[in-house]
Amino acid sequence: MLSFDFRFVTKPSSSTTPNRLPDYRVGGLRFGLYNSASTVVTTNILASLVGSYTPVEDDGGYLVSVGLAGINSLEVSRDNFNSGDSITGGNGGLSLSSNTFVPTIDDTVPHRATLFVQLINSQTVRINATIDGYFVSATDSGPGIITSFDQVVVRSAFSDLDINIDNVWIRRIVILGTFGKEKK
Repeated sequence: MLSFDFRFVTKPSSSTTPNRLPDYRVGGLRFGLYNSASTVVTTNILASLVGSYTPVEDDGGYLVSVGLAGINSLEVSRDNFNSGDSITGGNGGLSLSSNTFVPTIDDTVPHRATLFVQLINSQTVRINATIDGYFVSATDSGPGIITSFDQVVVRSAFSDLDINIDNVWIRRIVILGTFGKEKK
């Protein structure tokens, strides 16, 4: 489970990044749990590649995209390994579920985000995410599921829209069966 508080330093509105705002508001805030595929990133590779559409990652994981500045959207996706995108970026992800009955974020007040990935069986995971208590849930199944994570990613889709992050918690939660035996 990943949880954290965040707030934008400036209001994510039409005055921020006006050239790209219409295209990127749907997933203006992105966060997720990823597996690095044993290839460690040691520098800020995204800063130099913003807008270049250059594939830079072979990572896979589950990400949450949050709508900003008038877009009511909360979506859970799977970013496939070797999708040809930067981490949490582009169109290489597989949308699993979305919810448009959520408020938009267009302010600088603190917000709360959570992401919970639960292994149901060897071929199925459940992904639950919330923003300020608003919920989206998805199930992913089959050979492409991702079950181990070694990266936390939080980013804005805009290079000039900074985010302050606080109270980050990463927890491994074990679910016990009815007789107290650990399920893995």
